[in-house]
Amino acid sequence: MTENRTLAGPCAEDIERYRLHSPREIAAVLAELLARRSTLTVQLSEEHSAATALVALETARGEFVFDASNDEDLNRRLVAAPQLHFAGSLDQVRVYFSTGPVLPLRWQGLPAFRAPLPRSLARLQRREDYRVAPPLSRPLACRIPFPGAAAEYRLLDIGCGGLAVLLAPALAERLEPGLRVGPCSLDLPELGRIEFELELRNRLPNGAADGAWRAGFRFVDPTPPTERLVRCYVLAVERARRRLT
Repeated sequence: MTENRTLAGPCAEDIERYRLHSPREIAAVLAELLARRSTLTVQLSEEHSAATALVALETARGEFVFDASNDEDLNRRLVAAPQLHFAGSLDQVRVYFSTGPVLPLRWQGLPAFRAPLPRSLARLQRREDYRVAPPLSRPLACRIPFPGAAAEYRLLDIGCGGLAVLLAPALAERLEPGLRVGPCSLDLPELGRIEFELELRNRLPNGAADGAWRAGFRFVDPTPPTERLVRCYVLAVERARRRLT
């Protein structure tokens, strides 16, 4: 288990549409996470999260077990937290659930934690992760530390899967798909700053008179807080546009 500094969980108004309450359905999702040894992010507080994985599912006891950290201070924070928020993915579908408190134990000779099964669990389908363009009245710029060209670049669109920016032809032409760059940052209005790593997926001429290119990126292992804020921004843009139509 490794620790990261984070902000918060997914948008409540968005996640409620996809929430499961059936104990059988919840157990089935957790069993799949366990079978695949899927990496989960467990959020401790407004400032800390850690990577972990399920190691056992005990439906008869109404509990599951997840691995602990080598960091004893982090483990103490886990035990002290009244509730933990978990996030992971199955077949590109994001999974979110909350539970707590947890109890420390030894599982197959290794430190771990026992937690109650969550009362609900949400699955967010990837097809919902469409992109939106920032309003023309409020353009955004993403700071990307390209080698020798760290600067802010105009944001063309953004969604939970990634974003696109506008680049000068000379820069775009020397970037190869697969390039990873970070840490990048973006200030989302009324929501806050997100930081993330990007991977270049494609770049092509944008058709603009100045010859600028469009560069499309995917987020590399975005944290749940980053996904939350991006999703909230997408929803805010869409609500504003609906009000204008």
